[in-house]
Amino acid sequence: MDVVWDDLHSFLCVSRSGSFLGAAKELGVEHTTVSRRLNRLERILGTALLHRVAAVLAWLGKVISAKFRMDADGTR
Repeated sequence: MDVVWDDLHSFLCVSRSGSFLGAAKELGVEHTTVSRRLNRLERILGTALLHRVAAVLAWLGKVISAKFRMDADGTR
């Protein structure tokens, strides 16, 4: 199964905002949609991207988030 952009985008919004609710507001969807998308992304990748308490990023989540921040800033 391939990674879906909406799932990755939801993860990036959670990593930026620090919460499912903040990401949901940014994306214009319900927080349950964000949760479902993250669950699917983690299932595809076979690992947790964040710890559900206060949306604390797990190791791989930190790596992915940093990569996209660097690309957005134009740094490598």
